[in-house]
Amino acid sequence: CTRGALTGVPIGAVTYTRRLSAPGFDTSPDVLGDIDPLAILAALVCQVIAALGLGQTYRAALAAVGPRIRFGQALNVSMSAITVTQVLPAGGAVGAVLAVHRFIAFGASRAAAAAAVALFGTLSLLTLAMLAALAIAATMVAGGVSLGYLIAVLAIVTMLAVALGTILATIRSPRTGNRILDVGERALRRFSVDLTRWRRSLDEIAERPPNAAHLGAVVGWSAVNWVTDAASLWAILAGLGVIVDPATLMIGFGLQHVAVLIPISPGGLGLVEAGMAGMFTALGVSGPVAVTAVLGYRIFSYWLPLLAGVPQYLRGPRLSTGSSRSI
Repeated sequence: CTRGALTGVPIGAVTYTRRLSAPGFDTSPDVLGDIDPLAILAALVCQVIAALGLGQTYRAALAAVGPRIRFGQALNVSMSAITVTQVLPAGGAVGAVLAVHRFIAFGASRAAAAAAVALFGTLSLLTLAMLAALAIAATMVAGGVSLGYLIAVLAIVTMLAVALGTILATIRSPRTGNRILDVGERALRRFSVDLTRWRRSLDEIAERPPNAAHLGAVVGWSAVNWVTDAASLWAILAGLGVIVDPATLMIGFGLQHVAVLIPISPGGLGLVEAGMAGMFTALGVSGPVAVTAVLGYRIFSYWLPLLAGVPQYLRGPRLSTGSSRSI
């Protein structure tokens, strides 16, 4: 995993450079020269707050089903997961496994660690989808977008809500959890995977299922992460002389982040840039400004967290490269 992460950084850089030189990604030098330095500083501050909020989201997710860990430990988990996610194809899955491994190293049981990561991922995306749905609903009142956008996002919200319900049912009922593990064992039978230790841990987390306050803390910190992340994009747009309303911002921001759930490229590299620039252009922002703003935003939201997470990744315990039997 370490080798993959370290080799993924230059691969990602090459991919990004090729994307910037592709048709439609030519930015105007005049526009680049006009950006307000204060806007760059504001975008950077927003990204720092977003990173801290992400760490707190991971921490709240584990506290909902397992032990409390220090904020520094939670930040190690979140930044390490970001680095892996954003340098490897399908890195989201690897990042989730890494987060589980780090939680276990910091004192959580296997079941609690897995449940925490599942809660984190589902509630984080559900929060973003709800923010996008609210933005679309607000804009529809003014006749700014079509009903199709709202239907699409509500469908995503429904699927995420079903996924959340399944996770909570597994946590609260060992019987339901054992049924899901039965399915997993059948799917992994050829690899002789033994999930006995996971079964033993189900009883442990079922004794202390998450309540509304626990889930609310995860949603609240997730909202802090997403809103400040979007605010950094707003700051860059403002620095280019374009003031977008919050609803338009969340539509262009939220839809593209939800769309990159399909693991085609590391961290949505290239897909977010193209889709978000196109979305803002469709919403009325001029092409050169939209492209410049999105590329500037991705430097702060993709490359800086990736590089900042490398030391955290190297400091923590490594993923085991042993047999898959030791799950």
